[in-house]
Order: sequence, then C-alpha cells, then structure tokens
Amino acid sequence: MKSLKVKLVSIVSAFILALSLLIVGVWAVGEAKHINLSGNVNFTISDDTLYIKDIRVREAEDLTGQGTTIDNFLPGFVNGDVDLDLGERTADTSFTLLFDVINTTTTEYKASTVSTIPNATLSVSGTIAGDGIAPSEITNSTPISGTIVMTVTVQSAGTVSLDGIVIDIEENTGYTVTLECSGNYSASFSYFVLIINGESASSMGPDTSSYYEVKTIEIKSTYGVARPVGPPVAGTEKVVLDFSTGEHYEITLRDNVGTGVITLTQDVTITAVCSV
Repeated sequence: MKSLKVKLVSIVSAFILALSLLIVGVWAVGEAKHINLSGNVNFTISDDTLYIKDIRVREAEDLTGQGTTIDNFLPGFVNGDVDLDLGERTADTSFTLLFDVINTTTTEYKASTVSTIPNATLSVSGTIAGDGIAPSEITNSTPISGTIVMTVTVQSAGTVSLDGIVIDIEENTGYTVTLECSGNYSASFSYFVLIINGESASSMGPDTSSYYEVKTIEIKSTYGVARPVGPPVAGTEKVVLDFSTGEHYEITLRDNVGTGVITLTQDVTITAVCSV
C-alpha cells in the first residue's frame, strides 16, 4: 500500500510539472511581439495624373528584393487616400512599401514626405518619369514610370499606425548635391572635374560646395578634360569618393577612370578624399 501511495504521488507530481510547462509555453507564445499595421496614405496629387499599378511590401530580411503585393490591392488612379491594411506582423526592425506608378503626363515628379508616425521613423523617395501614358492605354503589361519607396523603421515592438501619412509629389526640378573635399584641397580641385547636368561645374571648393536642381552628375579625371596644374607624382594620384546614398568610387587620375553619368533620385552628399 505504501508503495502504491508513493507511485501515485510521483504520477501526480509529474502531471503537475507537465501542466506547468505547458502553461509556461502557452504564456511565452502569448508574449510574442507583433506590430499591428493599418491606416491610409494620402498623396498630394489626387486626379488621373498618377495610376498606382501595384503596392508591394518588402520584409526586413529582404529590403532589396521584389517584395509581394499587399492583400486586397486594386490598381487605380490616386484619388485622395490610398487605404492600406497590412494586418498583424511580427516585430521586425523595418519594412518597405513600394508604390509602382504610371504617369499619364510628361512632367517628371519626385516623392518625399515630412510626415512622422509614432514608434517608427519614416522616409520616402522616388522619381516618376514623365512618360505621358494615355489613361485609356494603361493595361496590365504597361511598364511603370517609377516607384515610390516608403521605408518604415520600427523603434520598438508594438503598434505602428500608417494613419495620416502624406506623400508629397512635386515636379522634379532636380536635387541638391553637396561636395565635401578633404586631403590635398588644391589637388582635389585640380585633378578631377564635376559635371552637373552635362556641363562642368563652374566652381568648386575649397572645402564644401553645393549645387542645386541637379538631375545628373559625373565625376572624372581632368586628364582628357583639362590639363592639371603641375604634374602629379606617379602612382599616387587617386580620388576616393563616398556617396551618402552608398556608392563608392576610386578614380585613378592617370587612367582617366570616372564614375560615369549618375542619374539622381534624391539629394546626395559626396565626400571626396584626394591622395595626390
């Protein structure tokens, strides 16, 4: 009888322990963090100028990928608010919404925002070419004129609301380019040339220069463009260029290697270090 009692106590204890582990497991699952996303995005242009062909979302682990079309999306012209309901999502550090746009006018536009949202930082960029596609000619196979990229970086696990976000769409007259030179200042301006919208910049330096309404830039060696002042020391002539948008170039001056023509899609700061 004593032995049976001991076995019964052991069985009950094991059952209680298993039940406790199950409860803890369920509690832990219940504590998983989620971000509830809903709301709408308002565009400053609300007529038949811009046709939203697709709205895609990219997850934090694939911010450079194609993304997937949001649920229940219907293509159409921008008419005030674009309602978005992304449902419940796990608490990633960031996600990106991509608005694929067809432009029915010949005016080039650029997108930006000054909106802010709680518990996240927000950035918007993108250029929409003036393709002038007639509304009646838009089909599923019509190429897009550009993509508006809206990146939301989550600050902490919780709820993120898209309510009240306004995407400003303005005629694109160009962007601001800021050039910051360090190292050998005089050599920096003697051994490479900055080409703005197809023409050489009128002036540079000595430390920081700013250029406005820029659509294209190119930086290349002055060899083949204009003879530099004084011969550089062989093997040391190089300018290292870092763009705030992530591009990196090293221009070897004697080889006349340059960046090629770069079409801007946003403001950019270029840091140039000259080792001549």
